[in-house]
Amino acid sequence: MPFVRSNATGTVQTPYGMEVVSPNCPALTLAGTDSNNDNYYLGFPNNTLPPNLLDPANTNPLVANIPLPNHGHNFFGTFSSPANWHEELIKVDDNITSKLRANFRFIHDSWQQDFPISPWTQDTTNVPSIGGTLKGPGISIVTTLTSTMSPTLLNEFVFSYGANHLILFNTGSAWKRPATMTMPGIFQNGFNGTLPSFGIGGVGNFQINVDPGYLPWTNSNPTYSYHDNLTWSKGKHNIQFGAYFAAIQKNEPAQEEPNGQLGYFANPNVAFNQQNASGGPTSSTGNGFADMLVGYVNSYYQPNQNVKYYNRYKVLEPFVQDDWRATPRLTLNLGLRVSLYGSYYERYGRAYNFEPSAYVAANAPIIDPDTGALDFPSGQSVSNMTGMVHCGYNGVHRSCMSDHLFNPAPRIGFAFDPKGDGKTAIRGGYGIFFEHANGNDANTESLEGNPPLLLQSLQLFISGYSNIGGAAQGGGPLIYPLTITSITTETQWPYVQQYHLDIQRELARNTLLTVAYVGSKGTHLSRQLDGNQIHSTPASQNPFLPGQIISGPDCDNVSNGYNYLDNGTPVTGQALINLNVACGADSDYYRPYAGYDAIYGIIGGGVSNYNALQVSGRRNAGGLQLTLAYTYSHSIDNSSDRYDTTFVDSYKLNSYYASSNYDQRHIFTVSYIYNLPIFQHSTGLKGSLLGGWQLSGITTAQTGEPVSILNGGDYDNAGVSNDAGSGSFADIVGNPHGPKPHFDLVPGVVYGPLLYNPGAYVQPTGLTFGNSGRNSLIGPGRLNFDMGLFKRFKVGESKALEFRAEGFNVFNHPQWTGINNTTCGYVTDTGSTNSGSNDCVNGNSDNGEVPSNFLHPSGVHNGRIGEFGLKFIF
Repeated sequence: MPFVRSNATGTVQTPYGMEVVSPNCPALTLAGTDSNNDNYYLGFPNNTLPPNLLDPANTNPLVANIPLPNHGHNFFGTFSSPANWHEELIKVDDNITSKLRANFRFIHDSWQQDFPISPWTQDTTNVPSIGGTLKGPGISIVTTLTSTMSPTLLNEFVFSYGANHLILFNTGSAWKRPATMTMPGIFQNGFNGTLPSFGIGGVGNFQINVDPGYLPWTNSNPTYSYHDNLTWSKGKHNIQFGAYFAAIQKNEPAQEEPNGQLGYFANPNVAFNQQNASGGPTSSTGNGFADMLVGYVNSYYQPNQNVKYYNRYKVLEPFVQDDWRATPRLTLNLGLRVSLYGSYYERYGRAYNFEPSAYVAANAPIIDPDTGALDFPSGQSVSNMTGMVHCGYNGVHRSCMSDHLFNPAPRIGFAFDPKGDGKTAIRGGYGIFFEHANGNDANTESLEGNPPLLLQSLQLFISGYSNIGGAAQGGGPLIYPLTITSITTETQWPYVQQYHLDIQRELARNTLLTVAYVGSKGTHLSRQLDGNQIHSTPASQNPFLPGQIISGPDCDNVSNGYNYLDNGTPVTGQALINLNVACGADSDYYRPYAGYDAIYGIIGGGVSNYNALQVSGRRNAGGLQLTLAYTYSHSIDNSSDRYDTTFVDSYKLNSYYASSNYDQRHIFTVSYIYNLPIFQHSTGLKGSLLGGWQLSGITTAQTGEPVSILNGGDYDNAGVSNDAGSGSFADIVGNPHGPKPHFDLVPGVVYGPLLYNPGAYVQPTGLTFGNSGRNSLIGPGRLNFDMGLFKRFKVGESKALEFRAEGFNVFNHPQWTGINNTTCGYVTDTGSTNSGSNDCVNGNSDNGEVPSNFLHPSGVHNGRIGEFGLKFIF
């Protein structure tokens, strides 16, 4: 019987009067469109997949890892992760002579934790299926020699060795790929003997992810360090000379899964508008689980192998520091540390980098329109892919970056007592601090997994498991557009300048006040971008008028080769490319560097600036210890961490200089301990029971952190396929702090209150990034009270009972942890995209629209927690 695919929950009047059914029911044939322009389909007989369409050899091992529902149609479960830990410690101290002392310390610890899922797959697994174990043995050795050479000369030498090991493996047998599984791969590499990971998504409540991980996996980071420090006291000077040397290793696999990753994603409203790469039949039933059983694979990703890398670097830092008591009231701290940083390199030459200067368009492959794979020009292949360079070969530095050895870092500080009475102190300081950075930054460790040593390929829209992969003309596997990581060729070590000035004054007896200015400036901080993002449409060439969004008919036109909008406006040039991509066309056909998908670039382009006024006071009097602290600060940056995604255009990174993701403008804290004076001097039973109570607490009031308001309509609204950042911001048309529309609580749905005015936001103009900008709204703040009550009861001369009662969030008022920051994606019947419309705020049952969670809380801190304790001391 025919049925309609749509979001509606009521009846849609079609030419045949067909009734809307659950979007979880699979469909068989697209029958046409109804009077409302919705697709409708003929369902499988009795809503059952025929046996001749099923592929049990390939799907039964996958289905076996999907738990059965235990609560209606849902699965709920809480599972323990038991951990065992032990440590051995050996410590030896020896006074070799009266002037030479030796210390030796050896620590070995080991811990093991068992998980109901494969370790480290919590982001890609949401059900207990394939269990695993994580082991973490570690060793630390420290040897110190301290020599008192004279009453004014002391030398200390320290050698240390440390190594942490991580060992991950799966348990049981559910992860093993059976010999009966016939599904091929893009690479016939043995699949690590492991089932592919798989994820089922789309419309409906069947959302399953199972991942056996990239196991077994071993990691170690041996570090050898030597530190010598000579301290010399000479008159008013206390001088330290020394040096620090470290040789650091990082040995780890690339965290790739040769078994591959299957993705099933179905949307009953759009899936049948999608074709596979060969232009053949649609590859979806409209239901993700049915797609898995039939073999309609939305995506299959697979690397050819998992390679282990051995990264190395060395650091030498000589330093000198002079603490000079220039006058009885003035002390100066003068120092210099020189950071001599060695290159980060892969020991066996397994690192490859993408350099734009090495890219030759004439040597680039093209995408075969029949297979979606890469076709290479004569003499070219993935092994000599244009743009890729081999670190340490053919004139390329072994780190793929230029040397930057010499990095001076001066430090200066002072402490001044202006009156010499010890009641006032003025302190200040300035210093530069370099960081060699780690494997998440621009270095060869970030290049792990790059081709041609390790090939990663993604195949889309596959109809049938037997059609995964394929052979190229030369007989090798089909290679699809490559996703890679690149680093800059110029070394830029990140560094921070820190500075402060404070005045501390004793106002009265037991009362101290400190006022300080604190600041820091970060330069060359690591940040990411998509080096293969498509360029955007210039404003002068944008065919969309202000406030005009990308509509379904607009996408239908360009998808069918009609290069004009629904209103007749022609679309040409860059705008045509961007509109095709925004409407779902494969972006790899349009990227600047042909043959590549996203190029995750890591650069030292991050900058930060922090300035703060800090005021603190302390008062001890009459049984009361009171401390107050207030900070008024502003942190600004263009990227708050290496993985910050709060940008929408990789070509305009400097335009995202705004409040940091973690910026909090005001923080006020009060802490106190108060010995209650009641019955303090009473004797006997009254004094024992009612006297000597102590009240303590911490009260914190702070403003919230900023958030970016993201567009919930067409995600890639600008049509640029920025895979490293966000899609687009919303357009702002009003005051987010203005009056809020009325929100009707939804039975059974916990949304929390509407915190801001959603009517301030609309979907952005077509082919733009939105104008609300990065971190444009401050999230909810917090006011919290924690309190404690303490009493010690003496029992005789040598025994006592201690009673303690503690309450956290004592007044039990809601304290929100954040807000849902993606706008409503509905378009009302009148064509409005305003997130404050009633359709968005309260839903529209006629259109199958539930209330949007936009600007409702995304989480909440703990409610009131109380605990009581009683301790007997004897």
